[in-house]
Amino acid sequence: MKKYVIKHPAKAEITVDENFITIHRKGMMSAAIHGMQGDKKIPLKSLTAIQFKKAGMTNGYIQFAYSGSRESKGGLYDATKDENSVTFWPGNNSDMLELKEYLENKIVENLNKPAETIMNEKSDADELRKFKQLMDDGIISEEEFEAKKKQILGI
Repeated sequence: MKKYVIKHPAKAEITVDENFITIHRKGMMSAAIHGMQGDKKIPLKSLTAIQFKKAGMTNGYIQFAYSGSRESKGGLYDATKDENSVTFWPGNNSDMLELKEYLENKIVENLNKPAETIMNEKSDADELRKFKQLMDDGIISEEEFEAKKKQILGI
């Protein structure tokens, strides 16, 4: 597991483990911009793109795009409000570049997985959909659905 700590302009921690990117926002500045929404967990196998702007005269940012996400397209201004982006000062350039390169390699690894692995991943999504429908139909409880989701995702 690798942790990146951002102290400016808003406090955040980005943690990467073998399955997820977790964005943990801290402090009043983050709460003012993003609200008190809790941690953002992005499955690595869903990651499709990384947008990176190096900090210089203005803040930099790193944005994570994944299947089903809405990517902001307005540059730094939109990145400051985007839940899938983290802004940073020049002191974090090397860490964020390292993170970007690591995640781009993960994207390539996922693209190069054998078809059998991809089929299994699609069946995981199908399984989740089935259990979600069972919960929506009142056949299983929300707690049972969450437990099954964790089991399927390996959390």
